[in-house]
Amino acid sequence: MSDQTTEGVIKYQLNHLSKPLSSPPIQTLNRWRSLLKKLEMIGQVPNRYQGYGFGNLSQRLATFTTTHNPNCFLITGTQTGALAHLSSADYALVTKAHPAQNQLTAEGLSAPSSEALSHAVIYQTLPHINFVFHVHCPTIWQLSQQLAIPCIPASLAYGTPAMATAIANIINNKQVQTKGIISMLGHEDGLISFGETADKAGWPLIHYWLLADNG
Repeated sequence: MSDQTTEGVIKYQLNHLSKPLSSPPIQTLNRWRSLLKKLEMIGQVPNRYQGYGFGNLSQRLATFTTTHNPNCFLITGTQTGALAHLSSADYALVTKAHPAQNQLTAEGLSAPSSEALSHAVIYQTLPHINFVFHVHCPTIWQLSQQLAIPCIPASLAYGTPAMATAIANIINNKQVQTKGIISMLGHEDGLISFGETADKAGWPLIHYWLLADNG
C-alpha cells in the first residue's frame, strides 16, 4: 500500500497488482485522447504544472473482470501524457474504489492516473455514465463562471476525499448532468466531462473550447 502526495501525481492509497491486462478495449479512449492531445488538453510540457503529465480518460468496464463490480473502469496510466500513443501497457483497470477512505485497488502494468478517485465517484454516483474525461484547458477554465460551467470550489484540492465528495454532490444535480462538464477551481485548469458514450463525454469540451476561444 502506497500513499504518494507529490503535487501532480497520485495522492490516494493504492493497492496495485502489476500484471498485463488481457486485450482491454482501448480504441475509443485512444481516439478521443488523440484529439484532446492535439488541442493540448492532455499532454506533458516543461512549462506547465511543474513538468508533470496532465489529463486522463476512462471507460466503465463492468464485465471486463471476474470481480462483478459494476463500477470497474479502465483509465489511462499515471504520467502518460507525454506519450503520442498508448498501448494496453499504459492503462490500468480500477477494480475497487473507496473515495471516502482515499483508497483504490487496480491492476495493469501502469498505475492509475492521479484523478482516478474523481472518475470512480462519478461512476458510483451515476450508473448510466460510461466515460469520464479529465483535462486541463486554461482557455475554458479561466472563463468557467462566465460560461456558466458548474464549479467545484477553489478550496478543494484534487485527488482528495473532499474533492470526490464535492463531485458526487454536484453531479447529482440534473442540470449539471445535462451540461456534462464541471470545472475544478482548486485544480489549475482542471475540467471533468462525462457521458453515456465517449462522444457525449467529449463534446462538452469541444463545445466550451469553441465558446471560450471565440469569446
